[in-house]
Amino acid sequence: MAIKVTPAGTAQRLDRLWHSFPVVRRWMQVASASWGIAFLIDAIARVVMAYTLPIDSVPSLGALVLVVLLGMAQALVTVHGRRSGALALIRNRG
Repeated sequence: MAIKVTPAGTAQRLDRLWHSFPVVRRWMQVASASWGIAFLIDAIARVVMAYTLPIDSVPSLGALVLVVLLGMAQALVTVHGRRSGALALIRNRG
């Protein structure tokens, strides 16, 4: 998905790095898993909130939960990318 939503030059570099550097493949796998887990937890939390909380509080609390989970997922992806060196490779500094 990242290749489809990035500019052409970056997409070509990502494709080349994917095939050449296992660290980039691992980072992309961690990123995909992190985002997937965040959305799964969000879905479960929304079902639990819908059945246990007053109906008026669910939309705003659901938005807050989503923002927190996405922030945590992005932080994990960024930290892993920096520590592994994958982000430096993608930014053409590695």
